[in-house]
Amino acid sequence: MYSETQIQVQEDKLSRYKTIDDLFSFVQDAYSQNAHQISIDYDPHLGYPIRGSVDYVKMIADEEKGFEIKNFMELKSNEDGASLIKRLPINEMSLQIN
Repeated sequence: MYSETQIQVQEDKLSRYKTIDDLFSFVQDAYSQNAHQISIDYDPHLGYPIRGSVDYVKMIADEEKGFEIKNFMELKSNEDGASLIKRLPINEMSLQIN
């Protein structure tokens, strides 16, 4: 539910976002696949990945992946278990596949 409007968040919209656990899995997967180049920056206080890029194969173009988190906020749940989201536009966090 959007906290400002009290409108329920549609499940398909919520699924567009990656969780912090998803990002850790993305990073671990890159290391597991022995990616050619991995660049990850972490939040200095909480330790979660805030931006990253992975080039899996040196000589292949356009297989790189990356992400960047902006304006991170924790999702809270109200009494009935609905998630509350405050000002969370679609482009707040994106996983880009180049």
